[in-house]
Amino acid sequence: MRLNSVFIFGMLLLAACTMVGCKKDPKSDQFVLKFWNVQLKGTNVVPATPGNGASAYALLYLRDDYHLYYDIYFDSLPAGIVPEGVDIRVGGPVQNNSTTLLSLTGTFTGSKMSGNIDMPKTMVDSLLKTSGYMVIKSKTAPDGLVRGQLDKKIIFSKDVAMTAAQVVPAANNSATANFSIRITEDNIGFYAIDVKNLPAGDALTETHIHTSAGATLLKMASKPADYGVQLNMSITGEPLRALQQDPLYVDVHSTLYPNGLVRGTLR
Repeated sequence: MRLNSVFIFGMLLLAACTMVGCKKDPKSDQFVLKFWNVQLKGTNVVPATPGNGASAYALLYLRDDYHLYYDIYFDSLPAGIVPEGVDIRVGGPVQNNSTTLLSLTGTFTGSKMSGNIDMPKTMVDSLLKTSGYMVIKSKTAPDGLVRGQLDKKIIFSKDVAMTAAQVVPAANNSATANFSIRITEDNIGFYAIDVKNLPAGDALTETHIHTSAGATLLKMASKPADYGVQLNMSITGEPLRALQQDPLYVDVHSTLYPNGLVRGTLR
């Protein structure tokens, strides 16, 4: 397999960091304060567009003079798509932050972009202390062509659209919901359940992930305050295996619809 230059650069930088503790930037006399190796995928956009197979890698290293160098490379880019904007934002795996912390300057030449930029210290402090993500946009995907967390690698991504018609038997209401879950390499599941058009006088209760036989695999919410926000839990063992392999569905319950307000197929 032929290795691309970005991958080789990353491996050399990682080796250098291992040997010298990330002390010197090879391009200057400055020390390297932080290194990120970010994997970005279309499936990590929240919510993901079905069929978006785009993926990219970004290598970033921050010097202690707050100068950021970066190399970005698409290893899968749909024909006719031109990436044209790279933003870093504060947020967890299923949070969408409309405020950009930093936009990386530069132009993609084919599938690659390199550059460097100064970062204010306050911006650096914010990025080092909180969860952040990178998103690459295009004209056809203004909300994100690919996305990746700076602090953790995502190993599982799924978005489920839920409707009352999918409840068995079908529920007679106009509510809809979206369930987004991202599991990181340390087996933490980050998820959000957003419900719209809740019937008047109704209140949200529990949300569960079920096996195809109807058994509860995981309880994802238990009260109204659990909806519309990012939640997280540790997911290991059988639940993790089932999420990755088995046919499952997710349903939202409410006081007026205790047997299911809305439902959707996870796999």
